[in-house]
This record gives sequence, structure tokens and C-alpha cells, in this order.
Amino acid sequence: MSASPVTVPAYWPKPNYVNPESRKGGAIAYNTVLMVVVVTIVSLRYYSRVGVLKQRLGLDDFFIGLSLVSLC
Repeated sequence: MSASPVTVPAYWPKPNYVNPESRKGGAIAYNTVLMVVVVTIVSLRYYSRVGVLKQRLGLDDFFIGLSLVSLC
């Protein structure tokens, strides 16, 4: 693999420091969707453990809940 020529940065567009492009809306939407998916999966795990199998929550479930709380 060869290195890029030294003249390549000369063709880059000028940086916009006054009004830069923001991707905040997309990041918020992406994180919201993933948080809904994670909360749904953990809730289904707890429901299946307690509601369907009639078992108590274990230490692993405690740590899953703790990590979920730390994400919010």
C-alpha cells in the first residue's frame, strides 16, 4: 500500500469553524432506539424468569439491572 501524496490535503474543503455541521439529532434518535430495545430485552428476561418459570431473580439478573441503570 502506498502513501498518499503530500498534495492531497490541498484538495480538502476548508473547515467550517463558525457554523459546523451537527449530527446531534441522529445520535439522540439512535441512542433512544437502542435504549428502548435494551429495556425491552431486559424486561422480557425478568418476566420470563419470574412470571413464566416461577424462579427468583439471581445475582446475574441483579448485575444486568445494575448495568441497565448505569446506562440511563
